[in-house]
Amino acid sequence: MADHESIIFYEISKGADGYAYISDYDCKSIGTTRAGLDFLDGCVKADKLSATANLKNRPYPPDGNLRWSTVAQDGKNLYALRIDANMNAYFADSDPVICFSPHLPATLKPIENASTHSKNKRWAVFTVDTKKTLTGIGHFGNKLRHEHTCHHQISLPLYLNIIDGETGLPALLAANHHHNVNHSRLYAKNAGVPLAHRGPHFTSFVSMMYVTCPE
Repeated sequence: MADHESIIFYEISKGADGYAYISDYDCKSIGTTRAGLDFLDGCVKADKLSATANLKNRPYPPDGNLRWSTVAQDGKNLYALRIDANMNAYFADSDPVICFSPHLPATLKPIENASTHSKNKRWAVFTVDTKKTLTGIGHFGNKLRHEHTCHHQISLPLYLNIIDGETGLPALLAANHHHNVNHSRLYAKNAGVPLAHRGPHFTSFVSMMYVTCPE
């Protein structure tokens, strides 16, 4: 973690309408490896972001799906996501955050070292190195001819691999809004399986992270 510049935090919680929102944002510069690890571990142990975290400080507005999108901060940074307890969900042990990048070179991994925190599964971390990402797509440069000042961004679709806390199912399966509730209760009673409680209310499990083109 010595070569990370900052830790950037996002918190996912349930709003009054029952849907998932990014409720808070925080960013901390990392002075040393030990200081960065201690700060992160302190947040995980307390199971909350620091007192300075604030939704109003978010660097990018929410989108209309997961209600989370952000511009990746320049440099190599560690991102930490926390799922609030009111979501009744946690990150999968393997690949908690996955970047779908079918059009990028196979050797380029826009996000690296994604893992669930060992002390609390409602926390996950991953690294984004914007310079590496932009260098990795450099061989497409001859097809990206800019005839004017460029303001475009490269979008990285991130899939959040989240598990429903009650059923233990992938949250996208548990959050089934199309079943007949009465039929489900009858089936659960007869089959001896837990009633699907409709899970965390995500409108999408894919959110967007944008890397700003430097040109």
